[in-house]
Formats: sequence, C-alpha cells, structure tokens
Amino acid sequence: MLRSVLRGKPQLRKYLSRCRHCRIYFLTDPRNIGRNDLGCPFGCIKADRKERSKSRSTEYYRSDWGRKKKKLLNDRRGKNKQSNESLKEQSGKEEGCYESGEMVVDSETVNYLQGVVSLIEGFRVTEEEILTMLKAKMRQHSMDKGKRIDYIFRYHPGMPP
Repeated sequence: MLRSVLRGKPQLRKYLSRCRHCRIYFLTDPRNIGRNDLGCPFGCIKADRKERSKSRSTEYYRSDWGRKKKKLLNDRRGKNKQSNESLKEQSGKEEGCYESGEMVVDSETVNYLQGVVSLIEGFRVTEEEILTMLKAKMRQHSMDKGKRIDYIFRYHPGMPP
C-alpha cells in the first residue's frame, strides 16, 4: 500500500523512514525528515519506552534511597486498595483511547493516521474525520450473503441442518 501511495505522490518519498527495531517502512512527521533513529508507531516506540522505563526503575530501586522508598510504598499499598478500586470503576475506559460504539482505538494510532492522511491529501485532516473514516472502514459486516428470512429457515430448530 505504501509503495502505491509513493508511486502516486513521489514528493512523499522524503517522509519515508525505516524503523530501527523491526525495519519496516513508514511515513514520518515532517519534523523527523532524515532521522534514522526512529521507531515505528506500530508498537516499537511503546516497547522501547517501556524498556527504558523498566531499566531506570530497576536502577533506582537498587539504590539505598530507592529501597527505602519502595518499602514505604509497599507498606501503604494495602491501606489504599479500596480507594484505588473505586477510582478504576469510575474511570470506565483506558486513558488515551477513543471509543466509538464497539470500536476502541488508541490515541497514538489516531494521531499517526491523522499525520499520514494529512500528508497524502495535502491538507490538515481532523481527528473527528479520522474517527469517522475508521468507524466506516472497521464496521463489521454480516458474513451471511443470503436474505435474513432464508437464514432463519435454514437453521430452524425443527429442521435438521
């Protein structure tokens, strides 16, 4: 798909970048033209950020100060358990997600699609337009090709299959 877009719009070739982790090609933001240290928005950025966070946390909690802090946090954990559960129930959905009917899309994906579609179309596309497009494209269609009444007769409990 990316090749066909680049064939139709060769001026977008300068926005082409390759992920340093999984090596797939993707279109990047105009501010990142020419960089070769980027991760793709399909999971590598999150994985790298998570790995760096884990190593920082491990290093911190191995220090004397970190061990003391962790002990205090663990001692308080049981006391605040009930209030934490009530907060989770009130929030309802994950932070950073868009929910539209039965479709849930994380905000990073919507932001990436907004940037790519804006590059391809040549004008700014809003988040609402992206969500409308996703809702139309991701809608689940019926697998049954026949009419509804045929389906009912085909699987009527009185008839064998």
